Amino acid sequence: MSIADILTAIGNLGGLFMGLISLAALAADRRKRQAEAKKLDAEANKEESDAAQKVSLAAGNLVEIYDKRLCELEKRLAEQDQEMVEQAARIRALEEQVRKQKRLIQRFLTRITYLMSGIDRLLHQIVELEAIPAWKPDDWSPEEEGDDGN
Repeated sequence: MSIADILTAIGNLGGLFMGLISLAALAADRRKRQAEAKKLDAEANKEESDAAQKVSLAAGNLVEIYDKRLCELEKRLAEQDQEMVEQAARIRALEEQVRKQKRLIQRFLTRITYLMSGIDRLLHQIVELEAIPAWKPDDWSPEEEGDDGN
């Protein structure tokens, strides 16, 4: 083996060694990039998880607020329902009272008509006996009100 062969072998070994170093560097660089990609994925997953947690917390807060508001509205609705029941009972009582008053007014009108007829007959009788009545009712109509409310 000559020096040239040895030098060639050393050169080849050097090239091979350089190739191995390059290959090792590429492998190390690949592992580094994979580690960085995993780190970036983990960070992205953590950010997504944090964002999801914040959204979930906000949604929970909103649900709590809306649930409280719904309870208040349901309570107010129940109170209004009770008020409506009470008002309906008062309306029925007032309607019955109005019916009774109408019947009473009708009875009074019938009685007034009867009494006025009797007064007219008695006044005619007094005049036929050639006497002057001491009192005579004013003209009156149930449809018209006078200045004095009569």
